Amino acid sequence: MTASTALPAGSLARPIPRRDRRLLEPLARIAREEARLATVKVKVWAEENPGWMLLLGLALGFVAGRVLLLFAPAPDQRLRVAIRRSRDAAASVKDR
Repeated sequence: MTASTALPAGSLARPIPRRDRRLLEPLARIAREEARLATVKVKVWAEENPGWMLLLGLALGFVAGRVLLLFAPAPDQRLRVAIRRSRDAAASVKDR
């Protein structure tokens, strides 16, 4: 970590004091090593269980699709918007 760590504009966070950074560096090193180890374990499991990996990928894709559909407007709403836009466009052409 460096002393010139940039913070997002308007952030309420303050820079971490140097003495605290020295305390956090070993924890960050341990966390990185644990993340690397977990990644290796997942890769090994995926190589040993390709069928399960495929099933897991399909399930995650299904869940992600369902979550994304929650934020999409309803089909009837999209149709109403399209009709309104076409009426507005026709009215603007008629006004010319």
